[in-house]
Amino acid sequence: MVPKNARIWTNLGQAYQLTDDFADARDAYTKAVGIDPKAESTDWYLLAKLAENFGQGSDAVQDYRKYLLDNPTGQYANDTNARLSALSRDILKRRSCQRSRR
Repeated sequence: MVPKNARIWTNLGQAYQLTDDFADARDAYTKAVGIDPKAESTDWYLLAKLAENFGQGSDAVQDYRKYLLDNPTGQYANDTNARLSALSRDILKRRSCQRSRR
């Protein structure tokens, strides 16, 4: 494998995701955006989706925002905005519940 080729890491991430190996998919997408964040900027969206699946809402919010920075009108922009709204509401609700329990 060519370790410095971001596209190969993205393709590997997709292959892992198709076989339900989500942890390795996340690692591969992370390597891809680490090598070439502009060319593989759609991987931020994929990373956000995986973060949501892992119950990591704050990480998902960060990754969705990174996606939108490079792709404000991209293929997943509408879904990204909707997910950001939903996650933000959920995070605020959890914080409010935690404060009221104290």
